This record gives sequence, structure tokens and C-alpha cells, in this order.
Amino acid sequence: MSSTKNSQEPSVESISGSPWRFSPAAHPALRVGLLLDGPHLSAFFARVIQDIRASNFANLELLVFRKPPARSEAQSRSSLLNKIARRLLDREAREHALDQVDCSQLLIGIEAIEVEPIGKKFIHRFPEDALEKIRAILFYSDSLKGGWNFHPANPISTDIRNNRGAGRVFEAGNRLIRPSQNCSPDYGYSFALNEILDLSETRYREKTLTVVTPESWAGLSGVHTYNWIKNIEVIDGRTKAHLKDHVPDEETS
Repeated sequence: MSSTKNSQEPSVESISGSPWRFSPAAHPALRVGLLLDGPHLSAFFARVIQDIRASNFANLELLVFRKPPARSEAQSRSSLLNKIARRLLDREAREHALDQVDCSQLLIGIEAIEVEPIGKKFIHRFPEDALEKIRAILFYSDSLKGGWNFHPANPISTDIRNNRGAGRVFEAGNRLIRPSQNCSPDYGYSFALNEILDLSETRYREKTLTVVTPESWAGLSGVHTYNWIKNIEVIDGRTKAHLKDHVPDEETS
């Protein structure tokens, strides 16, 4: 369920010029997502994105842009004047690579969604319509060391109730099982075990065998991970607690 870049031997020049872009480890590539206010970033962050895209150990796969807040014409005019004034008076900003640059060309070809996070009590969450756009993607290869291909059946799920992985795919009783998270009614509420019925280079089909909810354990309000290998089984859980019960009392600490 992961992806990796084709393993290509980098040139001596590329390694010596940017050694941090190359890793000799034969592991699947990291799948990277970025939260951005927009495509205009400082030159420093633009260079970071360039390094990620040029590396042999990371894939930039998802961009999440925050919707700009609605602003009146007067506010926009005032904000622009303040920005110009700050840049004219700030010598350090003029002399260093902190200028905003347009990264639109650098971000071409990367799946992107635009959201307005829901803020409540200092916590920001994505709305459900945004979560539904985050898809479960399948890749296949002749070797675990590289040469991964985009599966023609993608996306295998766009449903918020089962498109997020909850653990590794495992074999049990000659059946392949894919654990998945259910992020409804909220993140990490429950998980499901799905049997993979058909898997080839051109086809994918699965069905849900069982759904495990937090009601199975007293005191839990969420379970969203399941992993099993040989004689080890791991299930996580969460409970609700008052913050004051976990913050030391200043008078006693």
C-alpha cells in the first residue's frame, strides 16, 4: 500500500552537490504531504520542496491548501500597504533569501485539496468533505526494492469510513486482510477488517468482515489501529480525560 521511487544510481556530482537528497537505504519511499497557505512561499521553503522532489527516498503526494479568509477591500488595501512598508524598512529581509516566490510550477502534478479547518478550543480539524477527498491508493511491483506502478483500479476507496489504513495488510487462514480506520463520526473512532477478494495488476476488490468499535471496551472512546504478526497482536485505544487531571498543580509541584 506504499510507493517508492525507481531506484536510480545518482551521479557523483549530484551526491557531492546535494548529499542530503540521496539515501543508500533500500526502503520504500516516504509519502509526504504538505499543509500550505498557498503556492507563494519563502525561497527557503521553496528549496526544501525542491530537495524533496529531487530526493530518492521521498515522494511528495498531497498538498492541502487553506482557504483564504474573506476580507473586505479596505482590509486588503491596508494589509498591502503595511506589507510594502515592512519590506522597505526591513533591511535584513531585503538582503536575505526570505522573499516570497511562486512555487506553482514546482508543485505541478501533485494532488491538492483546499480546506477551511474547523477550529474549536484551540484544536483544528478537517471538515468531512475534505477528508472524503483523501484517497486510499494502491501500487504494485515485481520487487519490494523498487519499480512501483500506479494500480489501474485506484482509488480503491474514497470513503471516509474505510480509506485510511489502520495497520499492515496480513494473511490469516489463507486470506489477505486489510485493516482500515473509520474517521466518522470523528477521527480514530473505530476500525474494520476487510478481506481482499481479488488482487492482480489490473483488479482489486474487497469486502468488510467485521467492524470493531470502542464500545467493546469499557471506558474507551476510540480505537483506530490493529496490527497482528505471529503471536503479537496490538490494538490501540483512547479515553476522554480532563486536562486538569494531567497538568501538575503549581502549588504541589
